[in-house]
Amino acid sequence: MQFITIKNGLTEVTFLDQGATIVNLKYDGVDTVIGHDTPDEYVFTGDYLGATIGRNSNRIKEGKFTLNGKNYSLATNNGKNHLHGGNIGFDRKIFSYEIFDNKIVFKYLSPNGEEGYPGNLELTVIYTVLPDGLEVQYLGKTDEDTICNITNHSYFNLDLENIENTYLKINSHSLLAIDENSIPIEVMNVENTPFDFREYKKIGRDINMDHIQLKNAGGYDHAYILPDDNKLNLACSFYTEKSKFIVSIYTTQRAIQFYSGNFLSGRTGKKGFKNAKRMGFALEPSNYPNGINMDDSSILHRDEVYNHKILYKFTEKN
Repeated sequence: MQFITIKNGLTEVTFLDQGATIVNLKYDGVDTVIGHDTPDEYVFTGDYLGATIGRNSNRIKEGKFTLNGKNYSLATNNGKNHLHGGNIGFDRKIFSYEIFDNKIVFKYLSPNGEEGYPGNLELTVIYTVLPDGLEVQYLGKTDEDTICNITNHSYFNLDLENIENTYLKINSHSLLAIDENSIPIEVMNVENTPFDFREYKKIGRDINMDHIQLKNAGGYDHAYILPDDNKLNLACSFYTEKSKFIVSIYTTQRAIQFYSGNFLSGRTGKKGFKNAKRMGFALEPSNYPNGINMDDSSILHRDEVYNHKILYKFTEKN
């Protein structure tokens, strides 16, 4: 395993070939993500820090789904559910890579039957380091109908302080409410709830309110619904009082999972920083959790190309 660093203008990004992982995402010298100092520390973290997640990001109810009339059972590695690709997901796989100026292209072939998924899946992850951000593109092909729902699992922290003082705005008026096992049960409007981030507010302002959805997740861990038009839409933005810039996330995906780091392991990370509860928050563009059992939207057919993008963009605060 090894780190690879690419710089373009004020943006500098360090990657790890295991999991095609984002290790550092720096703008104007400020690292915006938590992680570890050495490659070996990423082997068994369990926190998915900065990693590519697949074949299916988020949860599949009881690890079960039916595809083309065949029933499949996957590992239940998150209570009753299958999470982030299983026991050894893409976050633990070594990707091959090539570097082209300000771009790095990672590739991984997931063989038929890996973690119980059907078909050989060829995944390409293209990172393009821009002067004011980072573009991520996921391309996937399969020789048999399968599930494909890929995302990045970076945890953000702009000040190396508790993330509850971070101002967050999410461009969504509804989310998927969850049961006690974090499986979606219905669409919920965010108006007049602790989940309304349509205008900037501190993550911690309402996080301890008496609301069943906060209790079910131990905080925020919900998929906010975005336009389902396959266009690169602005999903969310965030900043702190100390930060000199705003971070915005654009995506072609139909949802973005906001996770407030409720169960981070507490392992020591970069320069002695503790990757502990609420010391990092994730914003994961993806399809709906348990999408395969909701509307078959996570299926990648053998004659299709999986093609989604994420853009992390930095803008100076006024």
